[in-house]
Amino acid sequence: ETIIENNGCGLFTHAENLQEFTDAIQILSGDPDKCKEMGENARQFILDNLTKAVGTKKYVEIISQMAELT
Repeated sequence: ETIIENNGCGLFTHAENLQEFTDAIQILSGDPDKCKEMGENARQFILDNLTKAVGTKKYVEIISQMAELT
């Protein structure tokens, strides 16, 4: 929930809450510019946080930190 909304990647709705889901669809269907912005934000979030390079860098940092503790 917080990742989606805090990064402007979309609108969060709870599973099985049909009213929240339909409200979100209505909001987004009336604002194509907002949809485009959220899509761009989502892509940037993925590039910044979820690529192989970023994941590998995080693993290396954690392993380096653990090595310093021993």
